[in-house]
Amino acid sequence: MGETIGLRTVTARVPRPCLWCKDGIQPGEQYDRWMWKDAGDVAFLAMHHVCFERIEAIRAKDRYMDTDEFPCDRNDHDRGRGCYDCDPAATLPPSEEEETQ
Repeated sequence: MGETIGLRTVTARVPRPCLWCKDGIQPGEQYDRWMWKDAGDVAFLAMHHVCFERIEAIRAKDRYMDTDEFPCDRNDHDRGRGCYDCDPAATLPPSEEEETQ
């Protein structure tokens, strides 16, 4: 089981990828940053605050989910949202047909 070290909210000085969504973190945006340590492996991770909150909300609904797990292996979510695979109760985007009306 891994360990989260030093979770904090910071302001980006350089562009960086978000671990959860397809939007990058831009300079001036606030994001959550932490170090992950697991069996001698260490990684520095960054995620929009709303994305981090979404993951925590999905985890809270699934009492069997290990806190080390991500709810989904994809990293192309819309910012702050889950997909149907990881959060079936999530509001899905309108279909193309609804958009044209």
